Amino acid sequence: MRPVPSLARRATVALAVLVAFYLTTIAIAPPYKQHDIAMAIAASTLGVLFEGALLEQGAEPLESLGDPSMIYGFRGEIVRPGAIVSGAMKDDAARRELARWAALLSTTLQSSAPVSASAFPALG
Repeated sequence: MRPVPSLARRATVALAVLVAFYLTTIAIAPPYKQHDIAMAIAASTLGVLFEGALLEQGAEPLESLGDPSMIYGFRGEIVRPGAIVSGAMKDDAARRELARWAALLSTTLQSSAPVSASAFPALG
């Protein structure tokens, strides 16, 4: 059995906790801080979705001790989703890299068999 369901459940719970925290923070934040908090929500959400797509397509988590985010191996490439997403929030080159990954993962997803909902019992 692949570790994807367990990792997907953890990612889903982590995302829900982050969004709840950020929404609470937005509610009590002064208006001038709300944009930054909203951008943090977007980055966190995009990062979790990126990692989920990688895992769904067979990426392998690699040793990432000391790195600020998870590192994955996918089709001979080393992928740092956290760094790519973080960069994409402020840099055109990083946005192009994120778009490249989105296109690659989208193409891979369309050409593969559908994922069964039973693979993610916490979601179904």
